Amino acid sequence: MALASIGDAVITTDMEGRITFLNSVGESLTGWAKHDAIGKPLDSVFNIMSESDRQPVESPVARALCNGLIIGLANHTLLISRDGKVCKRHLGIAPKSQFEREIKALL
Repeated sequence: MALASIGDAVITTDMEGRITFLNSVGESLTGWAKHDAIGKPLDSVFNIMSESDRQPVESPVARALCNGLIIGLANHTLLISRDGKVCKRHLGIAPKSQFEREIKALL
């Protein structure tokens, strides 16, 4: 699968927001093994929060899926891995149309 070889973290979801794929970079950043993440709600694996107040940030995936838009998260958004490590990176959501009637989110 071409998604596995992308150098950025890639997480795909179904239309309900359940994870269908996680590449090795995504595994490294989230702290989740692919076999553990598949089928889980994205919000349980892609844990993001505000850098300023450490409060959870609403996931923009639903908006990306609904509107078919690329969504960039604010520069002050942190990704918290499964083991609590904090990652400050540019995070964005891009819808990927695999089939005419199916859209999946790429992170």
